[in-house]
Amino acid sequence: MKSFRYFCNVNGADVSVRTLIYYTYSIMADKDNNQPVQLQMDLKPEIASGVYSNLALISHSHSDFVLDFARMLPGMPKPEVASRIILAPEHAKRLLGALQDNILKYEQQFGKIVIPEQQGRTATPFNVPDLES
Repeated sequence: MKSFRYFCNVNGADVSVRTLIYYTYSIMADKDNNQPVQLQMDLKPEIASGVYSNLALISHSHSDFVLDFARMLPGMPKPEVASRIILAPEHAKRLLGALQDNILKYEQQFGKIVIPEQQGRTATPFNVPDLES
C-alpha cells in the first residue's frame, strides 16, 4: 500500500494537500520503495474557493454512487443543489475510508465532534416546516 501525496497549484504557488478523496491506493509497481507517489494537479481559483453545503443527498445504482451537496438556508423555499459528484462504488468506499481517517485525526486534534440529538433525520435543519410538493 502506497500513499499518494497531492500537490496543488493555487494562484501559481504549490500547496501540499494532506488528504484528498483517494489518498491511498494499492498499487503494484515498485513494491520495495516505500516513498509516497506524487501526483501533480492544478486547482483553479474558482474551484479552490469551495462550495458551502449543509445537506448531502446520497443515492446509488449498481454501478454508481451519486452525492448531491446542497445548502438549506433560512428564507429559502427549498434546498439548492450546489454540486453533484458521481463515483464508482470502489471510489465511494475509498471516500468513506478517507473521511473516517480524517474525522479520527480531527477529533484527536480538536476534540470529539458532537452531533446534537434529533427527533429523527430531517431534511430541514432550520426547523422549517416540511411542505408537501
